[in-house]
Amino acid sequence: MCSNVPINEFIGEVEDLLFVIDMDLDKISQSMDNQEKIAPEVFNNLYRNWNYLKGLFSLFYFQEWQAISSALENLFNLLSKRELKIKKEIIDLTKQVVSALKTSLQSNENQITTVNELLERAKNLDSSKN
Repeated sequence: MCSNVPINEFIGEVEDLLFVIDMDLDKISQSMDNQEKIAPEVFNNLYRNWNYLKGLFSLFYFQEWQAISSALENLFNLLSKRELKIKKEIIDLTKQVVSALKTSLQSNENQITTVNELLERAKNLDSSKN
């Protein structure tokens, strides 16, 4: 790990972003039946937050978490541009990533196997633009 930012600040920043991501996912989940009701800003916020997380993980050399953040950033970019329709699988996957990240932060483990499995699922969702 290489940075002038103390690890506690890093963890706090990630936890704050995950909290906001959870709130946005709940907004989407509540409007899954009528996707037009989902404000574009919700997808834009998710895109920006995953982009920010990707940068934080890069700063601290968490390559696996950087990769999954990048994959989710791409998904939410497509969603924000309405090039991809929101599906339950995207919400479920994102919630699983958030949960795995929270567990990893609390246990100080990187959970590489879990991250790699989630990354493959995210890549598959990105390529199935339906």
